[in-house]
Amino acid sequence: MKSSTGDIRYYSQERISILSKSITVLVTIALLMIPVCLLFAVNCTQPMKIVIVLLFVLVFLGAITTCTRAKHQEIFAATAAYVLLSFSLCYLSSPTQTR
Repeated sequence: MKSSTGDIRYYSQERISILSKSITVLVTIALLMIPVCLLFAVNCTQPMKIVIVLLFVLVFLGAITTCTRAKHQEIFAATAAYVLLSFSLCYLSSPTQTR
């Protein structure tokens, strides 16, 4: 990275690793919390809630696939767990009359 004086600054591998891990944690928290907040805050129909869940599942799957070196079975297991959690929240966020 060049500074305003034209010098090149080098950052230690440890600082880059900390930044990378911090970004990963923030993205992970966002992928878990944004659908939860949407499902509980927005008053929408059940099919719309399913669309919201499926969109975030696709984003989660894309993030896991591109950001990790996980094997296919690990990606499948993580995505299945995420789907289970998301659809459970979709069910919990629906009014009691429709259960």
